[in-house]
Amino acid sequence: MGEPGTRPITDTVPVTAPLPGSDPPSVERRYLDLLKSALLNEPGLEAEAAFYLAREAQVAGTPFTEAVAYDIPRHAPELLARVQGARTNGRFLDDDLRRPGFSYTMVGRHRLDELDACLATVLADDVPGDLVECGVWRGGASIFLRGALAAYGVTDRTVWACDSFAGLPAPGSEHDIQDLSPDVAPELAVSQDRVASHFEAFGLLDDQVRFVEGYFENTMPDLEVGTIALLRLDGDYYSSTMTVLDALYDSVAPGGFIVVDDYGLSYCRQAVDEFRAARGVTAPIEQVDWTGAHWRKEA
Repeated sequence: MGEPGTRPITDTVPVTAPLPGSDPPSVERRYLDLLKSALLNEPGLEAEAAFYLAREAQVAGTPFTEAVAYDIPRHAPELLARVQGARTNGRFLDDDLRRPGFSYTMVGRHRLDELDACLATVLADDVPGDLVECGVWRGGASIFLRGALAAYGVTDRTVWACDSFAGLPAPGSEHDIQDLSPDVAPELAVSQDRVASHFEAFGLLDDQVRFVEGYFENTMPDLEVGTIALLRLDGDYYSSTMTVLDALYDSVAPGGFIVVDDYGLSYCRQAVDEFRAARGVTAPIEQVDWTGAHWRKEA
């Protein structure tokens, strides 16, 4: 069970299948569900599967025909199921196909639904403040937040998209057991201009979006954000997670949400747990999937 004011993430109602006897989804809900689907590239998963199949065929020196490409459900149902499952759960397809696909976000359906639910609660409860994402990659989660503000006609909140826009630095702590620096994981380096173009592609680039460029250790301590209603952390490392919490937690309004993308990873979990223990935070953590979690700040 979630905390008061939240709904289970699995209660999201598909656009095309209202519950029997329920009212049809609102225009706003239809838009947000379509926006999530587009950001996850759910309509294009057959094309993604075809790409992977073609790449495998090229490596193996075997034929790959248009007939196969245009009927992936028949020719490669198991691969398609793996691609769909990986996108739903926000995972890489496998170690060999490590690249994160063609979506605008790596969070997967469950964590994007989580973000939807947390923001809806913030708006319903009139929790003051802006929406801050630390670690935006291609911008998908931040684009969703801006789209939700647009859908609900909210004009007095800003989405802050904070990132180096050059990939992750080398590990900054002995606790950072995984190296995701640009020479190791170049796919994580997405420029600010490119992220801005993604906002623009969805018609959501305006003065309610602010980009903050630089490594968190240099930008977060002096971020002049004011009050925060929703803080989303996706910095991967122990040090990045701790830096953001140290700098911004006090700015989160009572009733606001702290959403942690990497809580399922030991080094990020350690940072969160140590911070909460040091600050005496007792609000329960709700884990959403294999790695995403959030808690609601108490008064």
